[in-house]
Amino acid sequence: MEFRHAIYRLYDEEHVLERKIAQMLGLSPSTVHYWIIRRGESATTKSGRPRVTDAHTDQNLYEASRKDPFLSAVDLQKEWTPACSVDTVRNRLKQKGLKCRTPALFNPF
Repeated sequence: MEFRHAIYRLYDEEHVLERKIAQMLGLSPSTVHYWIIRRGESATTKSGRPRVTDAHTDQNLYEASRKDPFLSAVDLQKEWTPACSVDTVRNRLKQKGLKCRTPALFNPF
């Protein structure tokens, strides 16, 4: 990400053209153009789809799964997040470090 600062400095202060900046830094012209256009936006702003669940809902899913490991993602989805899909519930649990498996029931015979 250090090249961003070099791009901004060359473009703003020294008024070098985008293609020349790309040649100087060994980047593609589209990369240089992307960062110049993106300059006005926050560098952490994502252009993807917004999340269906918030941090509080994610934490509730995690705690419910830890409390009762035999609950499936389908059960958690019906109880906590009826507006989102079962795959979303699975993804949120994976992000928290939980496996998408249920513990085996012990049956000695």
